[in-house]
Amino acid sequence: DAWVTSDDTIASCSELSISGCVVRDVRFTGADLGALHVDNTIFERCDFSGVVADSIDIVQSELRDCRMDAFSANGGRWHDVAIERCTMRDVSLRGTTWQHAEFAEVMFARADFTNATFEHACFERCDLTEAQFWHASLGGASFPGSRLDAVRGGLAFRGARIDLTQVTDVALTVFEGLEIVVVEE
Repeated sequence: DAWVTSDDTIASCSELSISGCVVRDVRFTGADLGALHVDNTIFERCDFSGVVADSIDIVQSELRDCRMDAFSANGGRWHDVAIERCTMRDVSLRGTTWQHAEFAEVMFARADFTNATFEHACFERCDLTEAQFWHASLGGASFPGSRLDAVRGGLAFRGARIDLTQVTDVALTVFEGLEIVVVEE
């Protein structure tokens, strides 16, 4: 395994491939990464805020305690990944495919998962306040202990597993998707 640590900032590149590494404290802030390929790599305390990746392929990798606010990687593939204690506010991950993904204590406020597909994903104790799931597929996803306040695109929750404390939040967005109007009389 290689160890990469740095106080430098990675600005941009047309293609970045990282394999078999432990990457700590590296700032990718605002970088235009073009194509990003990551395999069997651990990122710890890295800053990916404002990063734009035209295509992304992340396999058998982990992100821990990373900052990824306003990260944009539409249409990418994330397979066998674990994301723990990261902030991912206002991310755009439209059309992404997630297979065997585990999220723990991730801040996903206002995340955009429109048209994303989640196969065997677990969002444990995550904050998904105002996250958008329009036309996404969450069949088989679970959300133990997660906040689902004001999520959008409720029809995507077909086949998902939620707990009793999340029923009202999910029901409201499902009603919205079905164009059901609740009125007080």
